[in-house]
Amino acid sequence: MRPSSTASVGRLASGSDGGPAGEAEARWTTPTTEKGRAAAERDRGEKGNRVQVAVRIRPMTKADGGNADQSVVSDGHFGVKIERPGEKAKDFSYDYVFTQTQEEVWDCIGKPMLADAYDGYNVTLFAYGQTGSGKTYSVMGDSPNPGIIPRFCSAMMGLAQDKLQSDSSLSIKITMTYIEIYNEKVRDLLEKKKPGQAELTELTLHEAKDKKVFVDGASTHTILTLDRVNALLEQGKAQRQTSETNMNETSSRSHSVVIFNLSQTHDPPNPEVRDVESAIYIVDLAGSERQSKTGAEGQRFEEAKKNQLVFVDVG
Repeated sequence: MRPSSTASVGRLASGSDGGPAGEAEARWTTPTTEKGRAAAERDRGEKGNRVQVAVRIRPMTKADGGNADQSVVSDGHFGVKIERPGEKAKDFSYDYVFTQTQEEVWDCIGKPMLADAYDGYNVTLFAYGQTGSGKTYSVMGDSPNPGIIPRFCSAMMGLAQDKLQSDSSLSIKITMTYIEIYNEKVRDLLEKKKPGQAELTELTLHEAKDKKVFVDGASTHTILTLDRVNALLEQGKAQRQTSETNMNETSSRSHSVVIFNLSQTHDPPNPEVRDVESAIYIVDLAGSERQSKTGAEGQRFEEAKKNQLVFVDVG
């Protein structure tokens, strides 16, 4: 769920000795839940070097066609057990198993992503699952229960302010891009439509000379305040494709990708630390669904088919 790879400019060394920069980071990235602390202890020394997979379990709903005789049980912090009558129970192990609050998801997934990003690592989160399983809720949440993206933005901006206050030579620049892939078309969710424009402009993927893939024509917005981030998120959310299915009244019909680019430089240059850049990708995938369950027909059915074909683009 959280692939991390070293950024080309190297890893930031400041704060590793427990100095002011390290204290600032600890304020925003130290786990506060039991599960978060257990995961941090387990992963000690393995920062930013592997793919992690998490699952989140929610109660069954009427839309699931729930079978009361079937149960999924969390086995501690990192495993689940599936029990069916007349069958041998099946055990599965993951990096994380979430059954409780948005806070524990942020504690285990979001905080390490934030720490890795500020340490000069590229980080990516994919939210994948069936329509109505709670992907968008986990990623975006709601007003009383914010998800990973609102919490990440708040902590990212707060940590930036703390770092700037503790190091007068440091400059931090954060930019944001918000795109979706709908019906095999890449579109900028932050595009300002012209009068009479019905749909967002179709964009194209390109590969730069340094092998990095980018969306040609997608807007990039410099972030200076948390209010600005939240306004852009709301703007993008309003333009994203959603519709009703049998399993979800507001089913996401597209893959959405929020991209933050984080740059940290020193002036004058500091021989004790390195200037670093990192990219953060948070991907809310459209629902993986069976037509028989969602009742998708016509355009909805075509959307579902094409959504499964564009995973290579998302990757």
